[in-house]
Amino acid sequence: MKTKRTYQASRVQQVQVAELLPLLVAGCIVALDVAKQRFVVALATMAGEVVKLFRFDHPTETMAFVRVVEALRAGVDEGKVVAAMEPTGTYGDAVRIQLMRAGVPVQMVSPKRTHDSQELFDGVRSLHDPKSAVLVAKLCAMGLSTPWSAPPPTRVRLRALVDLRQHEQRHEEMSFGRLEGVLVRHWPEFGQWMDVREQRSALRLLSAYPSPARVAQAPEEVTLLLRRASRSQLSAQAVAGVIAGACATVGVPMVPEEEQFVRTLAMQLSAASQSTDALDEQMREMAKEDEVFARLSSWMGVYTAAVIVTRVDPRQYTSARQLEKACGLNLREKSSGEKAGRITITKRGSGLVRQVLYLFALRMLKESAAVRAWYKRRRGYTEESKQRAVVAVMRKLVRALFHVARGGVFDASKLFDLRRLELEAEQAATQGAAATPEAAATPKAPTARTTPRPIARGRKRARVSSAAHASA
Repeated sequence: MKTKRTYQASRVQQVQVAELLPLLVAGCIVALDVAKQRFVVALATMAGEVVKLFRFDHPTETMAFVRVVEALRAGVDEGKVVAAMEPTGTYGDAVRIQLMRAGVPVQMVSPKRTHDSQELFDGVRSLHDPKSAVLVAKLCAMGLSTPWSAPPPTRVRLRALVDLRQHEQRHEEMSFGRLEGVLVRHWPEFGQWMDVREQRSALRLLSAYPSPARVAQAPEEVTLLLRRASRSQLSAQAVAGVIAGACATVGVPMVPEEEQFVRTLAMQLSAASQSTDALDEQMREMAKEDEVFARLSSWMGVYTAAVIVTRVDPRQYTSARQLEKACGLNLREKSSGEKAGRITITKRGSGLVRQVLYLFALRMLKESAAVRAWYKRRRGYTEESKQRAVVAVMRKLVRALFHVARGGVFDASKLFDLRRLELEAEQAATQGAAATPEAAATPKAPTARTTPRPIARGRKRARVSSAAHASA
């Protein structure tokens, strides 16, 4: 290419394929910079040398781009034309399916590699659309790409259910926040006896009697409704407390429009809860068609397993370390000389994956004595930074997830060194917490606190550095 105006791109109508074919006899890489509307294409040799840059608008000029690719495929040796692009959300999916229909295989280049190589080839630390297309072509020529293949129909359907459930969950969380804010203003005593997030009978009550004044006017009807809605699981003390709080509330009196707002929120939350249950049941039925999803759902739960399978399918990785990296849980450090940087996770990939893994780790801390004992020995736990200790548990569980997806059974003895954990003391503490109130009130002998081994060499270097400065 010319030294001046290196990244100047023409329109797709100006591309003359016949003039480019002598330069692309050995093969051609069609590299795309994906955008919402304006795509940039770099035509390069199989060695990564770019011979043409052009633009096209999607979707009005997409078929003109496809005709250019078909002409290249007809003029170049069969099987010597390959497309390369970045997996940037859904913007490139329509163009990718057109390339596949035209018989052109598609290679995927990581956006992280494109970003990291912006100064590698021309010595200029800048990144724009034409340059991104050139970098994608060069990285594909270097073999730093992976072939794209269409996901199975089961995975596509499961991904749609996960997206729909996530949408319902976001809307539900917003409605819960609004409802809690209204209740605190008009009925602050309600939260002492019922929880709108955990008890569906609370939503049933607010749908029928949205204000404390209406509850105070019909105490018998409210009592009957709560007993039916809770199937007699709600205690008589809680029912009496709700009614007494409504009769003597200190909240701001509600106008009819505010009552309508509370009733609407409660009804929408009830409908969202039923919709979420229906989606979970659909996912549970799909587990019959996917063996890996069935294994993970029996251990992690339906929604958590569905997110894992659709976002970071364990089947596409050859090691647990690769899966850990795809989840964004691998560690990174930035240190120089005597300055010891803090070790953190990279947070690459889907944030939803880390969210469900975090909630799953909290659940495992409650259910597994071995996981809980190992968690309490982490440095973050002993230094009152329990968030870091939970992340350490997440990293461990991802490695177990890799083997469970391949037919293994979760075994804490394979994941943790149980000989170094005080499981007897942990199990005794758990049983003591679940015992009778009289037994729980009995004071327990304090257990010896173990000193955890260092898990971050950056912290160790920081201690050595601080000690040296103190001695100086």
